Amino acid sequence: MRLGIPRNFDDAFEIGELIMHNNDNPFKTERLLVREDGRCTNPTLNMSLEKALFPFLFPHGCGAYDGIGGLLPYLKQIMSTLFFVFTLYPPYLLLMYQVQQTIQLLNITKHLCLERDVQRLKCQHPQWSKIDVLRNIMKFKLPPSIPLMPQWHHTQFKELLVMVENFGMPHFFLTLTFDETSNLRWKKIKDIKNLVMFFNNTFSWKDCPIECVAFFCARL
Repeated sequence: MRLGIPRNFDDAFEIGELIMHNNDNPFKTERLLVREDGRCTNPTLNMSLEKALFPFLFPHGCGAYDGIGGLLPYLKQIMSTLFFVFTLYPPYLLLMYQVQQTIQLLNITKHLCLERDVQRLKCQHPQWSKIDVLRNIMKFKLPPSIPLMPQWHHTQFKELLVMVENFGMPHFFLTLTFDETSNLRWKKIKDIKNLVMFFNNTFSWKDCPIECVAFFCARL
C-alpha cells in the first residue's frame, strides 16, 4: 500500500493506493477511496478499510468495524484495549490515526472553504509552491479543535497567558520522563517488556507505544 495526501471525493477521501495480486493482473493498482464510516467506496472492494488492508487481523472476517456507533468511537475503544492485536501492530496504528485525523477534519471543516482558500492563495502568491499553500492553510485555516495543529498551539498559548495573568509567573518547572533506557527506569517498563515477549521474543517496550503512553498518563 502506498499512502498519499488525503483528497476529498464528494462523500469520500483518498487514503492511498492498494496493489492487488491476482492471476489476471498480478500488479493491479486500486485507489483506496474511504467514506467517513470507514468503508471503501471502490466497487471491487465491498468491505471496510480494515478488512481490505489488514485481513489477517480479522480471522473469518469477524471483529472489524460494523458501522454501528461511529468510526471515531470505535477507534477510541480499540485503542484503549491494551496489549491487543491492534495496538501491537504499528502499520494499523499509523493508518487508522491518519483516517481519524482526516475524518475529524472533514467533520468540522467544509471542503468548499478549503478549496476557496487554496485558489485565493494561488492568486495572491503565484510564486508559491503547492507545499507553501498547504502550509499556510494548516497554519491559519484549520480549526484549533484539531490537536497539534498550529491554531491548536496558538490557543494553548493564549490560555497559558491568561493563567499567568491570573496567578502570576510560574516559578517551579517540573520535567517528567518515562526513563525507558536507563537502569533506573520504571518497573512498568520491565513488566511491559516481559509481557510482550510472550507474543514475540524480539518485542520490547518500543513495540507497544499505546501501552507506554497509557501507563505514563496513569502515573501522572
